[in-house]
Amino acid sequence: MKSKTTTLFAALFCFTMAAASGRAAEQPNILYLVVDDLDRADLGCYGGSIPTPHIDQLAREGVRFTSCYATSAVCTPSRYNLLTGQYASRSKWLRENECPDTTNAFIRWNTNLEPGDETLATFLNDYHTGYVGKWHNGLPILRHIPAVSEPQDPEMAAHYIENQKTACRFIEKTAGFDEARAVYLTNIFWLPLSQRLMTHHQHWLTHQAVSYLKSTPPAKPFLLYMATTLPHVPSAMGALNGDPRASLLGYRDEHLNIQPSYANLKERVAQAGPFQDEEAEGIYAATIWLDDAVGRILQELEENGQADNTIVVLVSDHERHEKMTCNMGKTTLIIRAPGIKPAVVDTLVSTVDIVPTLMDLCGKKVAPKQFDGRSFSAALHGNPAEIQDAVYQEITYTRAVTTKQWKYIATRFPEEIQAKITPDNRRDFNQEGTTYSVGDSNLARVRYNSDKKFPGYYDDDQLYNLTEDPNEQTNLAQKPEYAGVLAEMKKKLRTYSLDLPHQFAEFTDSDLQ
Repeated sequence: MKSKTTTLFAALFCFTMAAASGRAAEQPNILYLVVDDLDRADLGCYGGSIPTPHIDQLAREGVRFTSCYATSAVCTPSRYNLLTGQYASRSKWLRENECPDTTNAFIRWNTNLEPGDETLATFLNDYHTGYVGKWHNGLPILRHIPAVSEPQDPEMAAHYIENQKTACRFIEKTAGFDEARAVYLTNIFWLPLSQRLMTHHQHWLTHQAVSYLKSTPPAKPFLLYMATTLPHVPSAMGALNGDPRASLLGYRDEHLNIQPSYANLKERVAQAGPFQDEEAEGIYAATIWLDDAVGRILQELEENGQADNTIVVLVSDHERHEKMTCNMGKTTLIIRAPGIKPAVVDTLVSTVDIVPTLMDLCGKKVAPKQFDGRSFSAALHGNPAEIQDAVYQEITYTRAVTTKQWKYIATRFPEEIQAKITPDNRRDFNQEGTTYSVGDSNLARVRYNSDKKFPGYYDDDQLYNLTEDPNEQTNLAQKPEYAGVLAEMKKKLRTYSLDLPHQFAEFTDSDLQ
């Protein structure tokens, strides 16, 4: 009798495991890699000169997009887009705390997520969902740690652990992930850390991502959202010249051999030099360090037998040279997925489209108007038809619509700012509506030197022919021969504006025809 019972339980166990394995196989896993301030021009697959063999291989095996726009070109709103599939101006935190719907929405580092907000993790409620890396969408209260403290101080080490637990629980509660680890709540230099730890820790991040992949429950498909701190400032060379044991938990050694060593990286940087300046050296170092990390994580998928059933997304939140503006705005997007043939695709998409596309690829039903973004899964499956005739961008007091040929940008300040502006002093006011960049350590008038890159920066209306002027250097908005195009592009912007919660000057005026 005991033998029969044992046999029965064994059979039931095997049946249960087989059924669970079947459920996991029916739906693809997702590896969602979000990188910080990466310029496409740095990657080999986009024509860059920095060697990125692992990212290039991912591009050869997947679909590389050449017309993907960052919807909002700074960290917080862009990550809101990437996690929710919604425009950042819909952020409940923004609407309740800073910008009521009756005002122009000022969009910057203020579009936080709150508990109850829907994210990709909550949509995929039958997945095991993991979060590793940079957040930048809201802060819990953390314990203060003096910058002058020593990383190996036992008291400080306990505080590091406490802060990291707080950060992980905060993201799990706020964004609905099952498990968060190695969380950077904001930019490295704003975190409560010893000065000696205020560097990139990509080896440690890679180790945490690989550890997550090794531990995912076999009965469920997984979503791993990994957001790197590279290649954003501070310079990667500062980290590589420091202690490789550095992490958010102080000095650790479990990650040291997860990918090519700091010494190896510095040797490769030295061989590539000399560089134009320290910034160029830092970008080179950050990019090859990032590429090593991508290669190690993809290797883990191969070794675990998960590669063939995993959607891999590599996207940059925005490019570092076009931040805090709607000018240009194309960004890196590469997707490898089961059943998808390699291709280079020029379909017009934006970062707000990624979440609905992933839902589509996973066979999830989407309610009407559940997302601002649109699925571009057809483009992944070889259909070159456009899914939309324009994409929308929003940042500070500026909004834009872009088609394949044209871009229109509108800057509209709220009445209290507009009242201070005259034709004579217009160039004293940046697109943030101030005469200097609040919070900028150099008190620069225009953050990130956007006015030096784009001659039309101070114009309230900008119109560009992207076919002839892809770098947006010649504003056509005031030229009579383009009045018809300008009117049509304004109409497109009005269509987007009317569907969003805030006012935006004449574009949400019900009397405007």
